[in-house]
Amino acid sequence: MSGNALRITAILLFIGAVLVGWYGIRAGHQPEIQAPAPLPAVLYPLVVARQDIPAGHVLLPEDLALEESESQNPLAYSATTDLVGRMVESSIEKNAPILSSHFAQRGPAAQLLKHGERGVAIKVDEVVGVGGFIQPGDHVDVLVYINSSNGMTTDSSAQSILRDVRVISYGDALQQNVSSSNVSPGPASMLADNGSTSKPQALSGHSAVIAVKEEDVSRLMLAASGGTLRLSLRGASPDVAKKSSDLVRLSEITGSQQPVKAPSLPKVVKAAPTKKNAGVVNVIVHAGDKTETVSFGGQ
Repeated sequence: MSGNALRITAILLFIGAVLVGWYGIRAGHQPEIQAPAPLPAVLYPLVVARQDIPAGHVLLPEDLALEESESQNPLAYSATTDLVGRMVESSIEKNAPILSSHFAQRGPAAQLLKHGERGVAIKVDEVVGVGGFIQPGDHVDVLVYINSSNGMTTDSSAQSILRDVRVISYGDALQQNVSSSNVSPGPASMLADNGSTSKPQALSGHSAVIAVKEEDVSRLMLAASGGTLRLSLRGASPDVAKKSSDLVRLSEITGSQQPVKAPSLPKVVKAAPTKKNAGVVNVIVHAGDKTETVSFGGQ
């Protein structure tokens, strides 16, 4: 091999050695790639029993505790306010999650009733139901018209017997969006779709179910059997002043008074003495529909 070829080979080897060394230096100064930080675990609120709860117990705030769980249970509850005042049908151990299966399974209408309320159906038509524009969830007053006879008399009266009661259904439409402590958020809540759209439409039906306080159920039933019921739709603004009584009689509107019949006084008719019983006077006394003969001995 000639001297030029050796020199060229040596130069190439030197350049390769320099490049390899430079690459090694660059590789040694590269920053280390750090692993991404682990994502924080997603925690879900979970209501558990703070103590042992027997079956038939009505839940109180001190019976419940709110914890966090890494897994979400569709049968569990996420807020203690959804459970206060409800009665469990099966016992629950301490620190165990409270599930919808611990409560009685009710129908969609029963789940809309709050504590102390009863659902009562009344017969409605377009007039009674405010033209059919009452929607489930509206609040109404219940009025009763009482007529003491078959015809229109001044004794006829009208009065509001129930105020500010909630309509939970009208016909086949059932109330949907209800912030009630008795409506479970779990799968047991199967509220029917009332087909509401952005434009309100009049509903049709033959009955409406209203949420009435337990002590007013008998009052409503008595009014329905003795008079004619009608619903009065309430607006969104609350009433500032409430009347103590709104009983109105027809005589107050017409300004007439029912004629008062004077009580009948006993009518005394003196009869002449008979020949057979001389000196005996028979007196016939008429008192209303009764007639009585009284005999008096003569002197």
